[in-house]
Amino acid sequence: MAGHATVYHVITYNDDICAEMLVSGWMQPFMAPVVQALDLLDDMPAQGRGCGRIPFAVYAAAGWPMLAGKIDHLTFETTAIRFDYVPQPGELATADDAWLTEIREAIWPGN
Repeated sequence: MAGHATVYHVITYNDDICAEMLVSGWMQPFMAPVVQALDLLDDMPAQGRGCGRIPFAVYAAAGWPMLAGKIDHLTFETTAIRFDYVPQPGELATADDAWLTEIREAIWPGN
């Protein structure tokens, strides 16, 4: 998704690349309930050896995965995220986090 800062991560097993990801760390607290729900739905048995099917929680361990999978095929792709929760005035700002007010205004103008 354009405009989101991401960090590149690689999951390996010995010399094999099992998956590559672009994750957005700042989204982790917002998306934690979704990750927990997807993890419950995944209900995958423990993998034996080598690259196997990777649980969604592994992709999301360092942040929300914007893209995850292999270079030749994606396992997961985020195309849009919408937040329908409107915070109360001052809810997202503290004395140390004045920059959050700026972000909040950009997301929820006039609140």
